[in-house]
Amino acid sequence: MPRRQIFCAAYQCGKTRQLANVAREALAAGAPLGQILALTVHRPAAAVLREMLRDVTEQSVPTTTVRQRATAILQAFPEVADLPAGWNEAALLSGIDRRRLIRQAWATAGAGGQPLYAQHGQQPGALDWIALLFDRFGDWAGTADPALLPAPVIADPSLDELWQAYRVYLRLCRQHRVVAFNEVFTRAIDALRLPEVRQANLRQVLLLDDLDLFQPAELLFATALIDSATDVFASTVSEPRADSSLARERWIARWTRLHELQPVTGAAPTTAPQLTVGEYTTADTEAHAIARSVVEHLSSGATPNELAIIAFDPELVPLLQRALLQYGVVTQGQSARDGYMLALAPLALAGLKLLADRTLTLAETSALLRHQALGLSSADAHAVIEAAEQQRFQPFDPGDNRWPRISPAGCERLSAVRAVTQAIRATDKLPSAQLQSWLAALDLEQRAWQQTEAALDDWAITIDRRHWTRLLDFLRQSERLGAALGDPLTLDAAVDVFTSAQALIIPEGQSHERAVAIWQPATLGGCSAQTVFVAGLHEGALPQPLHPLPFANDEALIAAFGALPGFIPPQIHDRAAAWERARQELQRAIGRAGSAVQLSYSRADRQGRTRLPSPVLANAIGAQIDRHGQLHSPMIERTLAADQSAEELGLWPQRFNADALLELQPPLPSIVPPSDSPFRVSPTAIEDYFTCPRRCFYARSLNLYDVVSSPRQALGHVVHNALNDLLYEGGDEIDESQARALVARHWLPNDHRWGSQLKETVFRQLAEKAVMQLARYEHERPDRTTFLGGELGFEWLIPGTDIVVNGRIDRIDRGADGLHVIDYKLGQQSPSINELLNEFVPPRDEKSDAAWRPGDIQLPVYALALEQGKVEGMDRRPDERVVSVALIYPLELFGENGKPSVKGHRELRLIDHAPESCAACATTSERSPKTGTLCRAQLDTVADRVLETVARMRAAEWPADPREGSQTCAGCAFRPVCSNPQ
Repeated sequence: MPRRQIFCAAYQCGKTRQLANVAREALAAGAPLGQILALTVHRPAAAVLREMLRDVTEQSVPTTTVRQRATAILQAFPEVADLPAGWNEAALLSGIDRRRLIRQAWATAGAGGQPLYAQHGQQPGALDWIALLFDRFGDWAGTADPALLPAPVIADPSLDELWQAYRVYLRLCRQHRVVAFNEVFTRAIDALRLPEVRQANLRQVLLLDDLDLFQPAELLFATALIDSATDVFASTVSEPRADSSLARERWIARWTRLHELQPVTGAAPTTAPQLTVGEYTTADTEAHAIARSVVEHLSSGATPNELAIIAFDPELVPLLQRALLQYGVVTQGQSARDGYMLALAPLALAGLKLLADRTLTLAETSALLRHQALGLSSADAHAVIEAAEQQRFQPFDPGDNRWPRISPAGCERLSAVRAVTQAIRATDKLPSAQLQSWLAALDLEQRAWQQTEAALDDWAITIDRRHWTRLLDFLRQSERLGAALGDPLTLDAAVDVFTSAQALIIPEGQSHERAVAIWQPATLGGCSAQTVFVAGLHEGALPQPLHPLPFANDEALIAAFGALPGFIPPQIHDRAAAWERARQELQRAIGRAGSAVQLSYSRADRQGRTRLPSPVLANAIGAQIDRHGQLHSPMIERTLAADQSAEELGLWPQRFNADALLELQPPLPSIVPPSDSPFRVSPTAIEDYFTCPRRCFYARSLNLYDVVSSPRQALGHVVHNALNDLLYEGGDEIDESQARALVARHWLPNDHRWGSQLKETVFRQLAEKAVMQLARYEHERPDRTTFLGGELGFEWLIPGTDIVVNGRIDRIDRGADGLHVIDYKLGQQSPSINELLNEFVPPRDEKSDAAWRPGDIQLPVYALALEQGKVEGMDRRPDERVVSVALIYPLELFGENGKPSVKGHRELRLIDHAPESCAACATTSERSPKTGTLCRAQLDTVADRVLETVARMRAAEWPADPREGSQTCAGCAFRPVCSNPQ
């Protein structure tokens, strides 16, 4: 019977040594060295495992990562894997080429009128989303052979269409003899189905280190290396639990039971590492404090491999590298060369763009003009860049003869670039050949290599030359694939292939004995040190948000793919799973330390946006997050003053009495302004207070603006500006192309702002629809008014106080009867008139009135501000008053039948209060009218509530008092740190 065991022990408690002991015993029992194989997930872990095996066995036991092993099988048996002879890792399919195959596969699967492809197939960003789902399909399926791909019954038509598209995609990959990075494991698993391949790769003893870090595809690959006689030994930090809240851990538990691995529990750590916590104002301050602490440890005799930094916030990594270098400390990988460091890279990219007749950005133009290989003098480069920045000269446009004052040699060189570009663009060569011809004709390649050889050591030059060859190979592979698909690679597409290929180049460099390693929390295999700095532990980094899969949720995916061998539900929206995942990530990081852990977070990012410490961190160390967003716990022995700069900080601060600090918590900061300045507040801040004072404090007083920003707000910004332009330019009915032009004028081209390219396209279509519908509405409305202005700033000094309410009014019109205030809303569910009145008219019984809080005060405040305050760029006529306030929903102005809809325009007429018979104060009917009525006494009530609320703000009253109770709390971003959530 084969021996099967899984060693379960905490980090640094000997579980890896137990694997090495197994190898020593196997060798002593007569097993050939070549019949032992040790696998792990990450390269640093493989190095540690290899060294441990060498120390214990005194032999070089074959050790590698699972990915390297799978890749080696494909390299050894390319014909079995439907790959060309001589295939190697450098020939992996680029992301651009993979998307081309995905597009063709999806078009084929959706050719029968499938709804998903018809709706989204041509949308920008759609392929990126589908690629994410295909990645999961590869993890789950256990095969890349379309003939072996399971055929589950899928009720969801969208998922069924995408599953069929995935089958076509796998068939195209084999047909064109290519494999993407994401399909290496499944292609190797398929190769191992052949007896000769399997026999060549089976081993007597299989060692699997850090089993808890393996992904499903990696364990399915490991399964293919096991037969009934294989001895299997694994190690993990704890025994996988079948009842875990994490689906991945439950899957690993099933895998260990399937292979009958018997758990062997190791010794627990004798002492826990000492924890300290540092709090900083910014990420820069945090990086500098860590750097200085590292220097102190090194100066005290510690070696670099006794220190490790684990950065949960990716923003910290370049800051740490820069700060450490300032203190003379080198970090692992800092000298690595990648696809962006080549001296030829900016030249090649600029050349491809010029050949593709693309306009270079100012940054790219500046980089090319200043590049030493181009050969311009500093004075010439400066003059040309200055002219380009002022749009007085386009240096690479052959039709632009507005030459700045530069030397004759500079004119000749730029003229040569223009002429060579035009001549080569006119040829029918492939893009890679055109690029090489362009570089050679201008002598750029040779000059760039001369520059490289003069500046770099021999090892770096060798790596750069290898990387340049790989970049060209990526281009040529795309050309071959395009020819096979009947879709030749264009110069324009070659630009995207080149930039994609740069990202695929694996960094290479020299290892430094005296270098400190900076680790990512997802790749900690091999990380072990006496002192570990766990940094970036703020709310945005832990728990880390997961990217949702398109067109699906866990329930739909389980119903469709639950029977696949590697299926694990993503648990995107499972909060319990997210918390447990984050807890394990933090514990994994802390467990890497032998004696001390220095935890840290910063209160603001580099843009100054405030953030809270991670609630997972607080829970792990038994701390509480107080009203100021600070951690407090008797467990914390030391902390850092948050208001000190990096220059003022000590390496780690003096100890403080945490118990005393807990007993004497300072009050919440008052926001009373200096006596010589008014107190300023916006209507939205007051509305936040009405919703929940504690949430208002987090969002407004602590300036946590990142939690309220959203693509919807960006959409509002674009539409408001486009509508203003429309009305300033006359407000006539416009066609679709004119709407696009207005929206394009103000569009914010940024994937990250919108969430993805696909979402950006959807929001852009909504913006264009809003502009077109408002233009039609203005053209057809019978009651014509004069547009006075939009996005007008206002200030209203409330009479008898020092309170200034300020903000912006979306739109003000003037009619024969007076002024009309309009607020745009981009939602698609407008309230009825009665629902709108309930937002700012108090109930009639005194008990309800006392507890009532307005829901929307903007329209009443706008009316009061316009009559009693100042509005920029506008003079109110004598005795001119506001006669109506209204909400316009541009997306709801017309129904599906094309007819005007009352949902798009909700108007309230303003009247004076009549004590005996006020139409506004009378009991409202159950049936909502088309137009509502609001009296000025009701406006005064809103003003009174504003005064009461500002008084509470100034008194620092921030109770956790949600207006709608648990319904308000359910969607609150601050629920994890709130002291009294409902």
